[in-house]
Amino acid sequence: MEDDMNHRLKLKDMARDEMQLKIQSLEKQNAALKRCLEEKLDSAVQSKTFFKEQWGRAVRELHLTKLGARSRMLAELRAQRRLIADNNLDPIEDLEVNTDHTHMDIKKLKDDFYVDIITKTPLESQSIISNDALDLYDELKIPKKPTSDKLSELISQRDQLIQQDAPDEDELKHLNHEIRNMLIHCGN
Repeated sequence: MEDDMNHRLKLKDMARDEMQLKIQSLEKQNAALKRCLEEKLDSAVQSKTFFKEQWGRAVRELHLTKLGARSRMLAELRAQRRLIADNNLDPIEDLEVNTDHTHMDIKKLKDDFYVDIITKTPLESQSIISNDALDLYDELKIPKKPTSDKLSELISQRDQLIQQDAPDEDELKHLNHEIRNMLIHCGN
């Protein structure tokens, strides 16, 4: 029995020694991993500061380039104005009147106009007033004026004219002028 106990003690001692070796091995691996991670962190921090410095330098150089180009353009403009004044020449006015608006230009202006209206109109989801209050408002709303009917008619005429392949520019200008006048004098 004593031999059996000694054998069990030896097995337990061997198991304990193996565990201690495993623990030491894991501690060494942890230390190596920790060193590796610290080195990578230091490298990342150094890279970050380097690129931050490079970014700042690039932004400063870009700003200085813009300022230099602007000052050169201003100096050139002043020199040209002095040359014009010294030679008693009249400056040429930049009057570019482009009356030939294409169909796409008119559509773009119309789209921009509608976008302006939409962006300046509050959304229903952001409205404080409930739908019930809007129903009450509809009941109290003042009946349409004949001018608003005329305005609607002019706008629909203009829209139909714009939809044509070759709209009459004079008629379009006339309709726009009428619509503008009605909108300006609407409150009067």
